[in-house]
Amino acid sequence: MLVDAASAIIHEDIVVVDALCRAGATAMVLLSKADLLSPPERQQASDYANAQLRQQMGLDLPVHAVSVRGADATLCHAWQQTTLQPMLDTHKEGATRALKRKIGGLRETVIVALKQRQRLHERPAADDVSPRREKVLLGLREGDALLDEAGRRPPDLAGEWDPLPGTILDAVAQALAAAWKQGKRNEIQPAMEVSDSAKRRLNEAALRVRERMEQLRARASDLLRGAEMATGHSASSAEEMISPIGMPVPVLPNWNERENGLRPPLWVRVHGNPLRGWIRRRLGAVIEPELRQSVARYAAEMQTWFREYAEAVQKDYTARAELCRARMGAPSPKAKGSEADIARDVGVLEQWAASR
Repeated sequence: MLVDAASAIIHEDIVVVDALCRAGATAMVLLSKADLLSPPERQQASDYANAQLRQQMGLDLPVHAVSVRGADATLCHAWQQTTLQPMLDTHKEGATRALKRKIGGLRETVIVALKQRQRLHERPAADDVSPRREKVLLGLREGDALLDEAGRRPPDLAGEWDPLPGTILDAVAQALAAAWKQGKRNEIQPAMEVSDSAKRRLNEAALRVRERMEQLRARASDLLRGAEMATGHSASSAEEMISPIGMPVPVLPNWNERENGLRPPLWVRVHGNPLRGWIRRRLGAVIEPELRQSVARYAAEMQTWFREYAEAVQKDYTARAELCRARMGAPSPKAKGSEADIARDVGVLEQWAASR
């Protein structure tokens, strides 16, 4: 994320960093125009940015001062050489290893399937109806049904989250009333309190949705692991199945311009329930309509994310489950090819595997 070295980190910057982290990206902060600052000022700006991120997000992200002007352009060059390039190299190496693992697994499965067909050419084998095989296939069918149901019927978040705006504003009214009764009328910002509380509650609700998907993914991984162990292969499915990424983040209106409308006049009593009741009514009139719209919009985004991710998991699961079924000895009845063709293909694949 690029931030002007002479400016402070604002709420929009925090939203961007939050979105990057939720998407599984590696985030860092670049302080641009560092040539306008002296070295001590650059360090001070970096320390300030770090402190803001720790305070508002609980994150300790790397901060780099950069410039592309004059002698200070070495700052940008140093960042590219010492930070960016090593990250790119690591990413490329990881992607290459992952691709080799996937190709190796596919190659191994094709060899197994072809050898199964070789055995069928040698002798007409009766269908294997052993209890172990039936248990594995039943488990794989269970995974098919679970993921199909999740994709077709995602959770009704609009209904589940409908009480959230009222819950958020009730809590904010209570907190504001308590603060103002203690004489902290100028130390607390009602609009910021609403935004922080709403974001916190929505993030908690979104994490519960993510946990549902993680549980579904874990169950699918367990079923694949059982199938792989039954066929004598390493149980790698849990590590390789795709993880939830790209989860949307809540976007809330800016209520700062309505700050004055949320502060009680002097005639409102500061003892008992009248103050809290007045604050809650004002929140309901000034904030609640837009808050409900924002919550409904975020619920729709999260529901779409859940459905799309469930479909992605289902696609991944189906491909791996089909490989397990092939290993169990259930070749396609449409498969063609002579015994010599099959033997040649097996030899080519085994030679390729040996040369890796």
